[in-house]
Amino acid sequence: MPEWLDDLRARAARFAGLHPDDLVQALLIRYDPGAGIGWHKDRPVFEHVVGISLGHEATLRLRRRTALGFERAKAKLMSGSIYHLSGEVWTCNGFVPVTYLIMPPWLRTRAG
Repeated sequence: MPEWLDDLRARAARFAGLHPDDLVQALLIRYDPGAGIGWHKDRPVFEHVVGISLGHEATLRLRRRTALGFERAKAKLMSGSIYHLSGEVWTCNGFVPVTYLIMPPWLRTRAG
């Protein structure tokens, strides 16, 4: 991981109760106005995902399968907010199309 991410990685690790060295991958994507992330299932090779919302606010959508369909939840992510996803809650997620530029870095651990 590049050194310029050391402070961000330390902050993310502290928030999630992890050691900074556990966060082995960083992903930084730019989402221009109108972009969104559709529902998807992340690979099981990653156990913890810590995200930090940069730019403008965005809405994170979560869902999980139940016997009757899907249970759904939303979280409003203000600029600068941090979140930690792991376990069953991280099976499917997406962002609604954004109105302003956002750049959420995600830092991930490998599954144990």
